[in-house]
Amino acid sequence: MMFNRRAFIKVIATALAGVLVLIWAGMLRRNRRIFGGTERRIKIDSLVSDNGIQFAGEIIVYKKGEVLRVFSSTCTHAGCRISHERDGILECPCHGSAYSAATGSVVKGPAVVPLKQLPFTYNRSSSEIVVQIG
Repeated sequence: MMFNRRAFIKVIATALAGVLVLIWAGMLRRNRRIFGGTERRIKIDSLVSDNGIQFAGEIIVYKKGEVLRVFSSTCTHAGCRISHERDGILECPCHGSAYSAATGSVVKGPAVVPLKQLPFTYNRSSSEIVVQIG
């Protein structure tokens, strides 16, 4: 069977489209594995350390006084898990991006997008938060 230029381009375009679909599907699976689309209950008293920051798997809890914020621990640059803090700065181990623990804003690149702030509810009487993940 003889391929002309048009048939060759169609085969290549179809193959590239297939590769892109596979990459996209992999990214969706990865995000579902990270965020799960569920809610998570966390007891604040036992969770937040002296510096007001605590890492709990896929989330980061920040609490100083009456300020309470919950962020995704997924770096917005390359998707690595952030699990380290130094002097109020959250540091990504992969490429060195740094974020403010208080606001989630980028302090140092290569990331340009702030950490995702996650919705939550807080029950003061039980000191428990319910975080919406995904």
